[in-house]
Amino acid sequence: MPKKWLSIYHTLNSGFVGGIRTAAIAAELLKTGEIIALPTDTIYGIAGLAQNEQSISKLYEIKQRDSIKPLAICLSKPDEIVNWAHTQDLPKGLINAIITRTYYSNIKKKRQSK
Repeated sequence: MPKKWLSIYHTLNSGFVGGIRTAAIAAELLKTGEIIALPTDTIYGIAGLAQNEQSISKLYEIKQRDSIKPLAICLSKPDEIVNWAHTQDLPKGLINAIITRTYYSNIKKKRQSK
């Protein structure tokens, strides 16, 4: 099995489905720049830490995705978008007004400081 698939294989075949132990294993893998698989409502998705360049590179490689195409990120609340995207040209309150539930949008990414 290719090394890049090791974390996904480990997560899917760890013998633990859900629960605190699975979350702890996933968190440790993410902290080390690994990619994990997680169930969605219909399929398994893959995920890595958005602030980890190694994770981002692995996601693009695994997905065989052109690096100019954006990746989705998940935030716990709409206010966090200012940490990830240029929002200064948007009307005040717009983000909170339109992102009250799951929402997808393309907003210009900020460069992360190292």
